[in-house]
Amino acid sequence: MDANLLRTPSAEHTTESDDQISTSSDSIQKMKRTRSIETWISDRFVWETLAISASVNLVVAILIILMRFESQPTWKYVSLNSLISWLSTFSKACLLFAVSETLGQLKWVRFASKSRPIQDLRTFDAASRGHYGSA
Repeated sequence: MDANLLRTPSAEHTTESDDQISTSSDSIQKMKRTRSIETWISDRFVWETLAISASVNLVVAILIILMRFESQPTWKYVSLNSLISWLSTFSKACLLFAVSETLGQLKWVRFASKSRPIQDLRTFDAASRGHYGSA
């Protein structure tokens, strides 16, 4: 007899479902691994640390450029003022990102420790939204 005739549909279905289960468990493991990397990055303040270091590096770059081109008031393609303005804007944006994220985390740490009045939550929200709220 032919081997294909002896194979039953239920046996084929079982092998397909086993393949689907192993494939889905592989994808679950991959999702867990990806999720653990995301959790590791967010738990250790990696983005905030990178933002602060970028801000410091940009300030150092501004200082180096100003010392290097002190006696040259004009450049060929871009003005020195424009370059310094762009670098300081990026530095400020990086620093504000880190401060804003840290304020948000501080809010949740404060409320996780014990029960606090709702006004404290409003104060943290106002502080994270701008300079009027932080005063």
